[in-house]
Amino acid sequence: MITIGFNKKFFTLGHRPTLTMLTLIPIFLTALLSTSHAEQISLEQAIAIGLKNNFDIKISKNTSQIAQNNKKLGVGGMLPNLTASASTNKAITDEGITVPSGDITTTTSSLQGALSWTLFDGFRMFRAYSSLQESAELSKMQSKDAVERMVVKIIQAYFNAVTQTALCSASVHQVEISKNRLKKIELKRDLGGSTETERLNAKVALNADLSVSQQLELARITAFNQLKILLGMSYTESLNIDGDIILPGPSGELDHWLSLAKKNNAALSMQQKAKRLAELNLAIQRSAYWPIIQLTGGYGISNSSTDPTPTLSSRDGTYSSASISLQATMHLFTGFKNVTNVKNTKLSLENQNLTLKQYELQLEALVYQQWETIQNAYQQVEYNLEGVELAERHLALVTDKYNMGKVNSMEYREAQISLIKAEINLASSKFQARLAQVELERLGGKIKVD
Repeated sequence: MITIGFNKKFFTLGHRPTLTMLTLIPIFLTALLSTSHAEQISLEQAIAIGLKNNFDIKISKNTSQIAQNNKKLGVGGMLPNLTASASTNKAITDEGITVPSGDITTTTSSLQGALSWTLFDGFRMFRAYSSLQESAELSKMQSKDAVERMVVKIIQAYFNAVTQTALCSASVHQVEISKNRLKKIELKRDLGGSTETERLNAKVALNADLSVSQQLELARITAFNQLKILLGMSYTESLNIDGDIILPGPSGELDHWLSLAKKNNAALSMQQKAKRLAELNLAIQRSAYWPIIQLTGGYGISNSSTDPTPTLSSRDGTYSSASISLQATMHLFTGFKNVTNVKNTKLSLENQNLTLKQYELQLEALVYQQWETIQNAYQQVEYNLEGVELAERHLALVTDKYNMGKVNSMEYREAQISLIKAEINLASSKFQARLAQVELERLGGKIKVD
């Protein structure tokens, strides 16, 4: 088993009972020391952090809340409008003659209230309110879908970081083997049992391994930074993760997943809700053929007063008025605008029906594809597990023979490369299998977003 120990935590890749890495190259030591003081988080903890801190998830939830706030009777036009107004006015009248009475000052104040209520508009208000309710539900589904996709991204980024760390550990082990090989060749050369060509070949191989190790370390750093972005963390914050990919194994038959997808898939539910909204929109457009009945009413009170003068006494008066009316309006001709709107809305509804049927077929194909991918991926994991075990045994035998001088350094190098390739293939196949499992769970609506 390849085990890289640090801070009493372990990264594990495959099964390797015979070979244990004893030292680490400086570049990997630096990376490990930078994260060793950070608390190790599991996948579940990473998802919880992402659900709390991810900016896209916060934006999605706020957008959903806007739609919830719009789900009101008043927004749908079902409640009356009530307005009030108040005014005051002062007028000074110059009589234009020189008399003791002087100018006349008149003050007028008024308060008015008005009520307007649409009693009937061809059921438009009811359809509009229903549309607001459906839009709120659609927004919740869109938010759920966005959260599910973000959770999948977090899972993918998490396992990518795990995989890149495992590949780094494999590359470190490869460097150690190349270093040991070079030391043995140099020792043999000093004793006269090896040539300069073998030493140069071993040196070239070591440099190549060091280059690959640096590239993998950069890929590991990039993977961790991508995960930090999804978790709403700064790139300067330390992050330490659980270092293994646990495969739960294929669960359920194809029919089981198809049934789950038809029942729980967020995108399918969104398409169904969009169809319902298109139906309500058609009903709203048809309401234009009906008359509109409105109730209006008003009440006002005003007061007028004139200041007294030496020759005129004050004059005060209060007046009130009330009115109520019932009005019916019907559009007899609008230049075929209403007819055109209804026709276009019918076409939109037909398009939505076609889109729904198309997505149902696509969903079935996606579920089938992911299910088949999982079967293949798990088989690949089994093959690669066996490949690692065989490569370990082969390298152990070649190492013994190499130490006894029965095989040359090139054969030893080939055995080394075969093991590293097998380890890389195992890590990659486990990564792909886990991603396929997560995507199938998303299609089946099994991703937890609470």
